[in-house]
Amino acid sequence: MDFSVNFGDRQFIMNLIWPVFRIMVTEIWLTLYENCVPDLGDKRSVSHAEKARIDILRRFIQENYAEKITLEDIAASAHISRGECCRIFKRLYGTTPFQYLVHYRLTRSVYYLSETDKSISQIAQSVGFCSSSYYTKCFRSEYNCTPLKFRQAQHRLAEI
Repeated sequence: MDFSVNFGDRQFIMNLIWPVFRIMVTEIWLTLYENCVPDLGDKRSVSHAEKARIDILRRFIQENYAEKITLEDIAASAHISRGECCRIFKRLYGTTPFQYLVHYRLTRSVYYLSETDKSISQIAQSVGFCSSSYYTKCFRSEYNCTPLKFRQAQHRLAEI
């Protein structure tokens, strides 16, 4: 059997590999993101209370991402106001709680795309998106390809 692959079409290979590479890097960042509060250096100190709050907020999102979550729900998990919740996320992560939630959902969806045969609609619903069209829009915005294209690229890479 000949298992050699013709890599003559460089653009095809880049289009195939780039989305997968980008998602792998995102998975690494998510792991770091989930387990670390960033070091803000000497400019801004992070109090013990802020670290504890962001851990509670992050954990709430990670445990409930598949459900419908509101800003009120996230803030209530740490017994803080919605404004304080937004300030903490902005200060420590440079993003909003909602953006963090969407990013977390998208990263979780990568597993389902890679490891299951669920439909795109089923995956969207299982990670907390209300519609598959919004899920696809967010996925394309984050990874520069559709969930279906990503899945097809994963299958092609598995064949190589």
